[in-house]
Amino acid sequence: MLFELFGNSPVVGGRTHLWYWIIFVVLGVGGSAACDPDDPIIALLTYDEASDAYVMADVAVTTLSDVERMKGDATALIGGADVTLDYEESTMTWHDPGHSVAFSAINEDGVLVPEDYDSLAMASIYYNIESSMLFFESLGFDSSKVDIPTYYNPKFTIIKPDGSSDADEEVAEDNAFYMYMTKKDQALFILPFDQFQWVPLPLNTGIITHEYSHAAFDILIPKPDRPGDMSNAAENFLYGVNEGFADFMAVARTRDANFMEHTAEEGVFITECNENTQIELVRDASIPIDYTETRHDAPARNTDHAEFCPYDVGSFLSSLMYEIAGELDQPSNRAEALDQTAEWLVKAMGDLGKVLSADFELWQLISLFIERVDSDANRVKACSVVEKRYSLYYSNVEGC
Repeated sequence: MLFELFGNSPVVGGRTHLWYWIIFVVLGVGGSAACDPDDPIIALLTYDEASDAYVMADVAVTTLSDVERMKGDATALIGGADVTLDYEESTMTWHDPGHSVAFSAINEDGVLVPEDYDSLAMASIYYNIESSMLFFESLGFDSSKVDIPTYYNPKFTIIKPDGSSDADEEVAEDNAFYMYMTKKDQALFILPFDQFQWVPLPLNTGIITHEYSHAAFDILIPKPDRPGDMSNAAENFLYGVNEGFADFMAVARTRDANFMEHTAEEGVFITECNENTQIELVRDASIPIDYTETRHDAPARNTDHAEFCPYDVGSFLSSLMYEIAGELDQPSNRAEALDQTAEWLVKAMGDLGKVLSADFELWQLISLFIERVDSDANRVKACSVVEKRYSLYYSNVEGC
C-alpha cells in the first residue's frame, strides 16, 4: 500500500475529482487498437535507468490477449466501479462492480499511440503489472498464483472507524494499493489522479511493482494460513516486512533506489507515524538505516496493530537488502546484484510462509535470508552488513 491514513486502511487526500468514463476507440493511421497483432507495440512513458528519468518509448506488451479492453495474463482492467470501505462496520460494499475499459489509440506505423491520458495510463498500468509479473517469474516465483483484476479510477469512499467519511467529499484519490478482501477476492486499485504533478502513480513502474509485490507477499505467506493468535508485535513486524519487501522489489525491478521521487518530491509528503514520529513518504533505499530501539523496535512492540505505521521497519529492511546487494562478490553489475538479492529474499519469504509462528520476530526472516545466500564469501559480506545495521539483535540471527 502506498499511503496510509489510519490503521491498515488505504489512504488519501486532496480534492474530489471523479474521472468519468468517456473513452472511445479512435480509428487512426492503419486501423484501430483492436486490429493489432498479439504483441502490440505501444508508446508509453517508461523509466530510463541511464538518465534516471521517465521518457517516451515504444514497448512491446507481450501478454495482452485483448488490447482494446486491456485484458491479458497479467491482469484485466475494470472501469466505472463504485465501492465503499466502511471501517466502522467492517464491510466493503460494491455499489457498481464496474465494466470493461476501452483503450483509445492511433496506429502509427505499427505503434499504438494512446489518444488521451486515460488510455496512456491504462496501457502503462497493464505494462507495469506485466513487467512486475515477468520480473517475479525470473526470480522463480509462480506468478500464475497472482490472479487479480485492476480497478482503474474507481469511486472509492472510505468511512473511518469513528464513522466519519474520508475527506470533505468522501471520495479517495491519489493512491494505488493492493487489497486482500477474501481468500478468493483480491485486487489492485488505481484511484483518480489529482494532486501529484510529477509522474502519475500508474505510470511509475516502481509504484506498480510495489503494489504487485503485496499480492505476491500474500502468496508467499498465505493470509489464511497465518497463526490466528499472533502477538501484536509479531503482526507489526510482519506488516513492516510486507512494506519493506514491496519497496525492495520495486527497487530491484526498476534499478532505482529512490523510485518514489519521480512521483512525489522529497519534503512534500510528510506524515505522522507511530506516536507522532515524522516519516518521509519518499524512501531512498540507498541511504543506510540502523535499526534502533526507539525508531523501530519499541514502536513495533508497543503500538497497537490497528494504529501501527509500518514504514520505518519497511524502510530498514529495504535499505538492508540494498546495502547487501552492493557488497556481493559475484555479480558483475548493480542490476545482477539486485536480481540475486531479490531472488534470495523471495525464497526466504516462501520459507517464512512455511514456518511463520505466533511470536514472529524480524530476525527470523533475516536468518532465512542468510540461509539462502549462495556462498560463504557472500554470506560473510551479508552478515557484516546485518551486524552493522541490526546490531540490536544481531546475536539472534542464525547463519552469521
